[in-house]
Amino acid sequence: MKKFSGELGFLPKMAMEEYLKRGCIDFAQENDDDAGYLLIRPMRDRSKLSIVQAAVCTDAQRRHIGLALVNDAICKRAAGVRIVQSWCASDIEAVNFWTAAGFVEICREERGNSRKREMILFRKALVDVPSAELLAIPERAGWKARGRPKDDQLEFCSLATQRILISRTNKM
Repeated sequence: MKKFSGELGFLPKMAMEEYLKRGCIDFAQENDDDAGYLLIRPMRDRSKLSIVQAAVCTDAQRRHIGLALVNDAICKRAAGVRIVQSWCASDIEAVNFWTAAGFVEICREERGNSRKREMILFRKALVDVPSAELLAIPERAGWKARGRPKDDQLEFCSLATQRILISRTNKM
């Protein structure tokens, strides 16, 4: 049974091997068994880090392994990184993980693929960044890219703006 087959995006074996060679995949182990991994894809804008896939084995979940993977990835690649982001399907349990890890929801987008899934963009600022930078909608990448998503495909999260402003006023 492939419990999480609908939650992780498919990547061909050759692509995974190439990411391994480039050092873009971090692994976690628990008691000498594989417990999870994180795939980080480089972005053109070097001030941002994109987490493409995060997976933790079912029996290793709820033990902060995912959070440790994310924090370790940030520490390893922190030089010049201001914002960490990840897209996540809105109908899976991982949405709760990203929120618990301190990421804020920036927007929602319906992808034009066969699944027609709604995707959520989560971001976390590592340093004090202007709200406009944190809330900016990224250009699309990849071979299906059409530039910035159309406004009617996006649902902006005003809660993200409110949380950012509240957390900044609490710091002062």
